[in-house]
Amino acid sequence: MEKLYDKIFLVVALLILGGGCAVYFMGSTPSVTGASGTGDKTFTPVAAPSAESVTVEWGDPDTQPSGFIYDVFTPYEIYLDRDGSFTQKKPDRLTIQGPEFGSPYLVKIEQELYRIQLEGYIEEDPTDPTKVLILFLNAETGMSVRGRIGQEKADAEFSVVDFQIVRENEGGAIIKTAQATILDKRTGKEVVLTDAERRFNDEVSVVIGCEFDPELMFEFTEAGASFQTSTGNYVLKEINLEENMVTVEKLGDEVNEPITKQLRVETPETTNNTSTPESDTSSPLNNSVFDAIF
Repeated sequence: MEKLYDKIFLVVALLILGGGCAVYFMGSTPSVTGASGTGDKTFTPVAAPSAESVTVEWGDPDTQPSGFIYDVFTPYEIYLDRDGSFTQKKPDRLTIQGPEFGSPYLVKIEQELYRIQLEGYIEEDPTDPTKVLILFLNAETGMSVRGRIGQEKADAEFSVVDFQIVRENEGGAIIKTAQATILDKRTGKEVVLTDAERRFNDEVSVVIGCEFDPELMFEFTEAGASFQTSTGNYVLKEINLEENMVTVEKLGDEVNEPITKQLRVETPETTNNTSTPESDTSSPLNNSVFDAIF
């Protein structure tokens, strides 16, 4: 009985094996042998495109814009300013429009006359200085004042301390200069006066204005003073009375270098008080000499 079952299992196994082989060989795809094909499908050959070599001619580079600071390998940075335009500068720095130096200008430079001036003298005895009549001018009142050595002039608030005539040889000619020493009762100081030139106070007055702000005025009496306007910080470096000008320096910063400029009075009606034409006979100093003599 067992042998019968073995035979049945053997037959079933052979049938299953035969069916599997039949399915394998009957379902296989025919082979393709080429473009002409020996199977069910035929393929048409397509020609490969040929690459053409191209020669490129590079033109000259465009001109860089003014102030361009970038090179080929430098990262390019641009910013947007307050007006909406592109810029290479950071917009966090205030840009001042107008002249590079800024807005300061010289309004006036002057040195006031000393209140007493020496106009001349009259020698009564050339060998005795005490007998010389000295002619002074009170610049405050415009009146002539006569005096001698040792005399006190209470109305003009000074006394005469000394007088002498200095003689100098210039090119063979003897030049005489009268020199009087007075004691100023207001200050308690001795002052030397000559008839060769006017005497000025030591104090100088310099007034500097601002072009962008007409109401802004700075007044100084000596060099070294500093001031500030909307265009920067400045220092009054030098006062030149002979040439009627001042030297002003605009201070620099981490970006800008200092700028130095000489300022002169621009208004034609402003005159220099330190010089007087020799031909000006209308001066009160010249007129009072003749008034005192006659």
